[in-house]
Amino acid sequence: QILSMNSFDAALVSTKTVSLELRQLRLEGVGGADAPGMSLVGENHTVGVDVDMPNLTASAVLLLNVALPEQPVLTEVLTLKVGLHNASLRTRALFDEDRLDHIVLDEVAKSRRCLVDCTDGITDPQKLSIAVTDIGVSLRPQFEVGAFGKVEKDIASLANSLMGSMFEGYMPSIGLLLNGGLGMSRGLINERIWGSIAEMPPCSEPGMLLGLNRGAIEALPVAAV
Repeated sequence: QILSMNSFDAALVSTKTVSLELRQLRLEGVGGADAPGMSLVGENHTVGVDVDMPNLTASAVLLLNVALPEQPVLTEVLTLKVGLHNASLRTRALFDEDRLDHIVLDEVAKSRRCLVDCTDGITDPQKLSIAVTDIGVSLRPQFEVGAFGKVEKDIASLANSLMGSMFEGYMPSIGLLLNGGLGMSRGLINERIWGSIAEMPPCSEPGMLLGLNRGAIEALPVAAV
């Protein structure tokens, strides 16, 4: 499992009658010892990751609500799986070098906020200092919709047939639309990153210990996404 985001709660569609929310998002693939298929990229102030694995898939859990006049509200959980050839992510990471020099390394991370505080004053607003700058995927012909209940499964089967035909004939166009949507989602992802940062405990001391264990690694922008 390369990426897992639970409790995403992102509204994809919201009208008076229909709402569609993204609740979970996962990116999964299998690499080998000779060709792991995942690499970290670092250049200047950019940090990123490239993933190129056999059977790479992106899966999501969606919550669909349909409210028609004088009808009970229909609530349905849908699963979606899309096949990918590769995926890439780039983030901006700007830190004050003098502050970084004064961070003390230790085995235990007492507060990841200490690292984030090193971005204060670098950009205006501060949220621009750590931000996703690019997301991209390359599709392969795999599209699966799942649902629960007999009627819902029939609808999912129809959706799979329609989308399967579209993938065969319009793969490049669908890829362009998907990457356009991913580009538009950068603002939402960045808001979630800084929302998580706001919930971190404050760095109470200038020399608060920061360890290079899992806690510290997760503080990196690419891991935070």
